[in-house]
Amino acid sequence: AMQNIQAGEEIISIPANCALDLGTQGDDPIPPALQLLSAIATDDGRRQAYFEVLPSPDSPDLCTPDFFSEKELQMLQWPPIVREVRARSAALRKVLGSAAPTGDTRREEMAVAGGRLRELKWAAWIVLSRVLTVLGPDGAGHKLLIPFIDMFNHRASSRHYLTGRTDRSLRVVAGTRVAAGEQIYIVYGTEATSNAELLAHYGFIDPTAAAADERLVAMNPDAVPALQATSAEADKEMLSSEPTLPRNEQLALQLRLALKRAVANSQQGSTA
Repeated sequence: AMQNIQAGEEIISIPANCALDLGTQGDDPIPPALQLLSAIATDDGRRQAYFEVLPSPDSPDLCTPDFFSEKELQMLQWPPIVREVRARSAALRKVLGSAAPTGDTRREEMAVAGGRLRELKWAAWIVLSRVLTVLGPDGAGHKLLIPFIDMFNHRASSRHYLTGRTDRSLRVVAGTRVAAGEQIYIVYGTEATSNAELLAHYGFIDPTAAAADERLVAMNPDAVPALQATSAEADKEMLSSEPTLPRNEQLALQLRLALKRAVANSQQGSTA
């Protein structure tokens, strides 16, 4: 913050027409991803500055399981994420049809085919990690990319909140006093957002999501046995080993440790 902000005051306000509306589709990120790619391709220059600040397809920010290797996916020890990643990969290839790379793609065509898949996967990641759903005058939730607002980082304890509509302005309002010089955060998701979802959409683990993790493992009892492939002690040892593990492997270990803690806490609660 550049100055002190009191609770109830605007932190930032963006005219709604500055946001990029990617439609009102459901949870599938692929239709709005296609809309995003179309908007980039047909932009007349008005949004160029915004598009240029989006993380590139080569950015290290692309650390969600959609970009994991098969080894890294297996390290998660959480089959629901693996299934989600594989289903989305298959859906991306289906959209591309014959343009998607396969084992039969000729070498001279592989760069173009691989580039199309990479581009669409990147756009789907942008949708999952940066889009906010905002109510429109039609009563539908519109998927918006909102300049500046989509750059706020996450903190579960933040009381600042997003408000507005697609035909007005889009604002972040202070839920508590903010001192000049203080970094401002918003909350990604809700209290029910588990670390599995935080990793799948945003590429990080939040230690404060323990209660949501407990609900997650309770709702997925068939997935819990996969967590028994290694002990929590062995996972901690791997995580602290030298040389430091690659980032994706660290994230996989952090997730499975968080879910193992959730299982242990649930079992303690049931015997108390």
